[in-house]
Amino acid sequence: MKYVPRIVLICFNVVISLACGWYLARAIYNWFEEVPPFIEYPVLSAITMTGSNALNNPVDLEVLGMTAILAASVLFAGCVVLLCNIAAFRYIAKRHRTAP
Repeated sequence: MKYVPRIVLICFNVVISLACGWYLARAIYNWFEEVPPFIEYPVLSAITMTGSNALNNPVDLEVLGMTAILAASVLFAGCVVLLCNIAAFRYIAKRHRTAP
């Protein structure tokens, strides 16, 4: 029973990270008309290095580009949520130490 608040906090952090990452990815992807060059060239390089020419078409390139943007956005949002948690726990610990 003592692990329930920790599990709830972890689940809440995962949900917040995924939601914020999704909205950040949509904002980045909607900013550009087509696949941005900073996504297109690394994806094409990865396709060429793996030798998978079946994915070397414009439709798959958009999907792979969106997947790369989504992964980076969720990772960034997760790091921000983690830093916020660390700051909140340090603030709470400091407040409890100085409380009379």
